[in-house]
Amino acid sequence: MNELLKELGFEHLPMLSEFVDELKAVAHGKCFSMDVVKYTDFITQPLTKGMFVPCDEDGNVLEKPLKCYCTGDIGMDCQTECGMDCEFDYKTNIKYQQANERVIFCSAEFDGFQLLDSFIDDGIKYSTIEQAINAGVKLKLK
Repeated sequence: MNELLKELGFEHLPMLSEFVDELKAVAHGKCFSMDVVKYTDFITQPLTKGMFVPCDEDGNVLEKPLKCYCTGDIGMDCQTECGMDCEFDYKTNIKYQQANERVIFCSAEFDGFQLLDSFIDDGIKYSTIEQAINAGVKLKLK
């Protein structure tokens, strides 16, 4: 999806109508209905914290992992790899890395934690990606 959006020249996720208009402009007779179906399925997903920041299976935000004191690595098991007994928790860090892989939106323009609060406008929380886009929230894929 990210490649197609870049190819169409979108910096942020577009409204569905903008997406379809741009596809029509570049389609040159090619069928693009599956692209529309895939994008529609994508933007109608419910918004979750885990789309912006690493979260566990219950939606709780995970703290950034500690690094191994001896190597500075967050992806190794200190006990096994370097023999040091530091406060590095390998399993917690692996869970964080897996949760971070599920994050789909860039947070370069905003702090993910603050952005979640911005989805509440006049007491209405946007429940889908599409609702946020249509309300003018600029979302950019990772």
